[in-house]
Amino acid sequence: MKPTNRFPMLALAVFMVLTLIMAACTTPPTAEEPQATEAPATEATEAPVEEPASDEPVELVLYTSDGVEWLTFVADEFMKQNPGIDVTVMNVAWDEFDTKMIAMNTAGTPPDIWTSWGPSGFMDYYARGLIADLTPYIEASNFDMSDFYPEVVDYFTIDGKIYGIPHTVGAAYIFYNKDMFDAVGEPYPPTDWNDTSWTWDRMLDVCSKIAYHDEADPANSTWCVSRGLYPVNTYAWLWDKDIFPQSIYETGYAEEANLSDPELLEIFQKYQDITYEYHYDQTGPEWMATGGDPFVMGKTAMQMWGVWGFDNTFTVEDFKWGVAAVPYGDPNADRKVHIYANPWMLSSQSRHPEEAWKLLAFLSSPEMHLDSLNRGTTPLARKSLMDEFYAMVPYMTAEELDEVLNGAIEHGQIAPATSIVGWGEINNVLGTAFDAIENGTDTAANSLPAFEDELIAKLKELKATYEK
Repeated sequence: MKPTNRFPMLALAVFMVLTLIMAACTTPPTAEEPQATEAPATEATEAPVEEPASDEPVELVLYTSDGVEWLTFVADEFMKQNPGIDVTVMNVAWDEFDTKMIAMNTAGTPPDIWTSWGPSGFMDYYARGLIADLTPYIEASNFDMSDFYPEVVDYFTIDGKIYGIPHTVGAAYIFYNKDMFDAVGEPYPPTDWNDTSWTWDRMLDVCSKIAYHDEADPANSTWCVSRGLYPVNTYAWLWDKDIFPQSIYETGYAEEANLSDPELLEIFQKYQDITYEYHYDQTGPEWMATGGDPFVMGKTAMQMWGVWGFDNTFTVEDFKWGVAAVPYGDPNADRKVHIYANPWMLSSQSRHPEEAWKLLAFLSSPEMHLDSLNRGTTPLARKSLMDEFYAMVPYMTAEELDEVLNGAIEHGQIAPATSIVGWGEINNVLGTAFDAIENGTDTAANSLPAFEDELIAKLKELKATYEK
């Protein structure tokens, strides 16, 4: 999934930094909009019976908002090997991804295969009854799942049934400019996620030596850290705190949330202070004045990004860069980070489920995954391809990359967009709640508590709609 950036005014410009960064223009589906179904996903125990043979070609829709070049290649290769099956790659904008899909399902013409490249994600699609149980197909075709990270497969397994085949996987990291650290004689951030000396306060100490703020002409400034993690509750996780109860990540639903806890408000004030008190990060207007991505331009020492940060850092040519663990908020707390994983899913309403599974298995094959890796920059969910990915990253050893990437998975938890039902709607409420913090017009303590009731009401509405 490719989320929006921290500044609403920059969403279109940066995500796709947060591609992975990732943009927003229209409103995601609400409970009142037409839906394919409001019932929970049916539990298929057998693969659907294949339709009788016909002289007409089978037509499949591969639905996406990204990776069109690769998916077009996959479709062409698949059709060469499977005459009689036509595959259309349908490219839909990220912000229209869910509404278009729901409309297609309502019309009885659902896309056959898709992944989480829209505002919502796996659990939302499951709750709407949109995705098929893949277990019968996996078993019938002896599809080998052993090469996929088992932790990632578990994210898409419900009651022992697999509903998604993993594609990409990654977490939240610090991408950093080695040259800027060298210039001030500071050691690089650690790749070891258990290094509790790497804290939020330690990061600020490093920034005090790197950052230079020219208020009159921001283009002359040197910035230290850009806050690009998504969603915003990622920052609370660094202190082992959260806006939501832990149960929401296990069930997909909650009826409570906290935007008034003094400890949380203090954390989100620290988040704001990086920009508006210390001037270590850019304001929206300052970002625009830079004329491009400040990290890629060598103007920012550290960038907090999700796995999509590799997309941008692989374009860097003018400095050495590395990837490290995000800091502990509290070294005594069990800090966590978000895991971002995209599964390929098969529509529960596909008119040609057998052929659709055949396509899904083909695009999830080692050969197609390797082709995807060679075309892109994001680590994939097949363990056997990690050495290939490590070889693509300059300025770091395979051992360092292995430590930082696998350590993130060990310290991570699947992101809200994947595990929470109705995340697109929930995130809209959070986006409005955090506007004043992002724009520097009010403090966390003054602005966030006013949105707590609205957030709770949205959670209850979603739970009442889908949990039946």
